Amino acid sequence: MIKCPKCGKEYRDDAVFCTDCGIRLHEQYTAPNTDAGADSDQHTYTAPTGETYHKSAPSAPGAPSDGRVLSMWDYFLMELVTKVPILRIVMYCVWGFSADTNENRKNWSRAQLIWAAIGIVFTVAGIALAALLAGTTTAIFSRISDYMHF
Repeated sequence: MIKCPKCGKEYRDDAVFCTDCGIRLHEQYTAPNTDAGADSDQHTYTAPTGETYHKSAPSAPGAPSDGRVLSMWDYFLMELVTKVPILRIVMYCVWGFSADTNENRKNWSRAQLIWAAIGIVFTVAGIALAALLAGTTTAIFSRISDYMHF
């Protein structure tokens, strides 16, 4: 049996992570540095190879780097708001470039803006191609009609 060095919970020898505190069971755990001036939200992990890793605690929801997972209702409301054509582009810009937006929503909005730009490029190219073909077709039929006398 392996005992978690941080919380003391016991696990089988093949366990990799502690389900209570989340640390790797086969790494040494060093308590957070509480020296004056040190960030108390950091945890230091020392691997058996001697490498030291620092991990900061996640930021609070609503902070600029809000990394929480969006709920089903968040997605539902995002889709509902984007059903209104003009509001869609405005909200994509607000969500995509605002500093205090959830990272999931920000990335989704930026991806939607990229798809919209791709759609606009293909639409403009299609209209230009259709105009070119219409002009060419008109020119061909006018030449054919010049040679045909009924």
